[in-house]
Amino acid sequence: MTHKRLTSRFIDSTKPPKSGRAVYLDSVVHGFGLRVTSTGHKSWFLAYRAGGRMRRWTIGSYPALSLAAARDKASAGLHEIAQGGDPAASKADSHRAPTFKQIADAYLERWAKPNKRTWRKDQAIIYRELVPRFGSRKAASIQRGEMREAYDAVSARAPVAANRMLEIAKKLWNWALEVDYPSITANPCTGIKKAAERKGDRWLRPSEIAEVWTAIEGLTPIKGRDWRPFFRLCLLTGQHPGEILTMRRDQVELSDGGAWWVMPEGHHKADWSHGVYLSPLALEAFQAACAASHHPVYVFPARGGGKSDPENSPWRKALEAL
Repeated sequence: MTHKRLTSRFIDSTKPPKSGRAVYLDSVVHGFGLRVTSTGHKSWFLAYRAGGRMRRWTIGSYPALSLAAARDKASAGLHEIAQGGDPAASKADSHRAPTFKQIADAYLERWAKPNKRTWRKDQAIIYRELVPRFGSRKAASIQRGEMREAYDAVSARAPVAANRMLEIAKKLWNWALEVDYPSITANPCTGIKKAAERKGDRWLRPSEIAEVWTAIEGLTPIKGRDWRPFFRLCLLTGQHPGEILTMRRDQVELSDGGAWWVMPEGHHKADWSHGVYLSPLALEAFQAACAASHHPVYVFPARGGGKSDPENSPWRKALEAL
């Protein structure tokens, strides 16, 4: 192990050892040095004592990291050590720090699924808008400016969707702070304001209802599936498409002149059961859907049978056609 003032000329002229590695300690910054392997790889390190034992922190490789930059990092490391820190341990913690996708998956599994009936919407928004942008990044490295850019990008095409994304992202990071991920110390969504939303006050006029009904009658099947009964029920009951899409046969109770569709707690957003009267025309649409599906339980089953997923169902393609 050689002590000398390291210079760029000396480093460039240093030859690899025949075996093992050669170590050169700098006489300018205490503990700072250069390591050269038999393959010719050159790297910077800082040797120091922490917690009563010797530690070695690999700062970076040469020439990717210059001598001056490596000396600066070594000096900063010595300052951290003087304050009671351990730069080698900090680097190891940084490598172990979770990525945004890991935090997002943990949030969905541990908080959203047990606490939100609409967790699938959270999942869809996270995977559509945030994971492609930040997925492989360390969650702690994401800055407010980057989150603002993500919000602005979504807001440019869908302002309301951007607000929902921001709400979910804020909750996700707050959850991460609450469960104490050591690497996460701040919420990058803090200070980003949502755009004002215009409350919906637009209702279909009778003439427009007639136009929509006529358009429904003219719909052709999509991949062999007739979506006309579905849209008739949407129009005749005023219920959310996601609720109608997951409708069950045993939820409909026949009565004189019509029927009642009774949604139990958990079928819709509220924490109580909800009854919807089905007029003769709505009952006719329900019976047509049952006859077309041939499924023993669900009125609008998924392609492979079972309950449909409102977020991924092909009903949206039918809606575009309508």
